[in-house]
Amino acid sequence: MKRWLVDTNVVLRFLLADDKELYLKAKEYFNQARKGEIELILIPQVVFEVEYVLKGVYGIKAKARSQILRSLVLSIELRVFEREVLLSSVNLAEKRNIDLVDAYLVETARKEKIGVLSFDKKLGRVLKERV
Repeated sequence: MKRWLVDTNVVLRFLLADDKELYLKAKEYFNQARKGEIELILIPQVVFEVEYVLKGVYGIKAKARSQILRSLVLSIELRVFEREVLLSSVNLAEKRNIDLVDAYLVETARKEKIGVLSFDKKLGRVLKERV
């Protein structure tokens, strides 16, 4: 079986269906993965980039972004690296209104029982509560 790392633009075309031709191609990849014909692998960096584009380019509000990202991370068609940490990060980012990358730092630090060095005061308050 072929294995593929999925790039941000494939994920975005599938989620947004804003380019019919590319949406149909992306949809076919996801269908092939659902059937077990190929394996699609999603890494955290792509999730961060998807969140950035949804926010910055498309102006999608935090709650809607969180719903989209949760469905992406929980997708059965994808093998997601660090699925549990990403899911808890999406939830924390929404709950505390912090950047997804910052939430990921908090959740990774909690999981690994390590600290986070940051000058970000908002992140510092969340770290004191979570770690």
